[in-house]
Formats: sequence, C-alpha cells, structure tokens
Amino acid sequence: MLFIAPQVLLYLYLRERLPDPTRPRQARIVRWALAAVFAVFNFPWVIVALRMFSGSLWGIGRISYIAPWIAWQLLGWIFCGLVCVYLLAKGVRSALYAVRRKPDPGAGAQLSRRQFLARATYAYAAAGLGLSGYGIWSADRLPVVTRRTLFFPDLPAGLDGIRIAHLSDVHAGIHMERAKMEAIVAQTNALHPDLICQTGDMIDISASYIPDYVRAFRELRAPLGVVTVLGNHDRYTGEDAVIRGVRDAGQAFVQNGAHVIERNGTPLALVGVDDPRNWRADDPQDTDLDVAVRRSPPEAFQPIAGPRRCGR
Repeated sequence: MLFIAPQVLLYLYLRERLPDPTRPRQARIVRWALAAVFAVFNFPWVIVALRMFSGSLWGIGRISYIAPWIAWQLLGWIFCGLVCVYLLAKGVRSALYAVRRKPDPGAGAQLSRRQFLARATYAYAAAGLGLSGYGIWSADRLPVVTRRTLFFPDLPAGLDGIRIAHLSDVHAGIHMERAKMEAIVAQTNALHPDLICQTGDMIDISASYIPDYVRAFRELRAPLGVVTVLGNHDRYTGEDAVIRGVRDAGQAFVQNGAHVIERNGTPLALVGVDDPRNWRADDPQDTDLDVAVRRSPPEAFQPIAGPRRCGR
C-alpha cells in the first residue's frame, strides 16, 4: 500500500477530472479505461503479495523484470516529492514576505491548477528520465576501481605491499550476463592482484545462473588465490548450490572460519564471517566472529573480513 499510494491518488484525481459530465456515455468509458490501466499497471503487486505471504518474497527474482518494475514504482514518490518541495518553497516564500510585512510579488500571479499540474508533470518526467537514465548507465558500465592503502601497525614484513582485489555483489542473473562477468574478470585480472577476496552475493537468487558464473569466474587469476564468503542473496539462491559453484570456479570458500595463505614465508589468515542469519543489530554476529577467529592459527596475521548487508 505504501508503494501504490501515489498511483491511487493520481487515479482518483484523474477519475474526477477527466470525464466530461455533459457526456455520460463517454465519461463512463473514460472511467473504465482509467480503471483498466490502473489494474494492469498494478497487477504485479499481486505476485509480490503472494510471495510475501508465502514467506519467499525474494523469489520474485526468478520472474523477469519484477524487481525493476518495483523500482520503477518508486518514481511515483518522486512525483509526490516534487509537488511537496514546490508547495514547501511557496509556503516558505510567503512566510518570509509576511514576516517582513511586504507584499509577495508573486501572489498576484497564481498558477491555475491545470498549469501547476502541467509543470509538475514535466518536472516529474524530466527527473524520472534523468534518474532512470543515470541508473541504467551506472548499472550497465563496468565497476569503478577504488584504490585504498591499508596500514597495520603490527603488519609482518613478509606481507608488506600485498595487493588485494576486493569484489562484491556480482549478482549473476538477468542483469549480469556471462559476457559482462567475463569483462569484470578481465578488468580484475588486469590489476594484477596478489589475492582476490569476494564478499558475497555472487548469484541473483536463481540457481540457473550459477553455470555462467562458474564459466566466467574460473578465469580469475591471483598468485595467492581467490577466497570467497556468502552473501544474503546466495542464501536465497540456495547455500549448497552456490558453495558448489564457488568451488567449481576454483575458489576457496570460507564460512565462519579461516583460510590461511603464505607470502614470503609469512602466514596470513583470511577470517571469513558468514552473512547473518537474522536481521538484528549484531552484524556481523559476535558469536560467528568469535568462532571464526578461534578456528584460525594464532601464529598467522588476522585481518578480519566478512560480507556486508544488502545495499551497503
């Protein structure tokens, strides 16, 4: 209901404004047409509701383009937000003139309701197209490489200068096809990392995307290997299936434990903490973290890493 509210308001408004009361038959057709359009545009919410009440909301990822459709629905709130900003700006302006006891020069040139709606619609359309275009471009391009230098006061000399590539949220699926995954692999290999760490969400819900992920990501190359932990979407997909896929791709899988590598005779323990199994504040969960640290050899250096919650 939260998502659909802007459309309900728009539907009710148009239902009152568009029909011509002097032409009853035409008005009836207009109302039925509006109802049909509203029903068609909102039918996917039935699928979402059924998934939610069945306890498998994230299963909608198996239905093509349902997730982008939900995101598109959010644009209705952009429209409402623009209207609110416009009204707020007018209110602040009028209040300032009232405090100064000066007449508002714009007060005598009030927009008609039709003019206001037309301008608000144009602004909404421009913002929607602009944001959508940027979002599509940003999602479709290759990841931007961010470089960070990490300093540890107790870092052993044998690990000084190690280059680690961190990958996350590949989401192999309808929006991440094999060709793009191969391009990401090539981009990562071009960085010549010593070690690659992958922190979850390799697969986007459906296990049918695992083979393409395996074929693309088995080409990842790093002298010290590729080490991977699960994310929440991997659990939605099927924990066992994703783990098998990760291992088929030649990666070392860590789940609340440690994977030890060695560089220049110095051991390094990569402590992998699994994605939390609940949504409380303990992220990462202290119990899992304690178990993982205890499972790592005490003589190895232990920088701790784990998956992030969806959206971070």
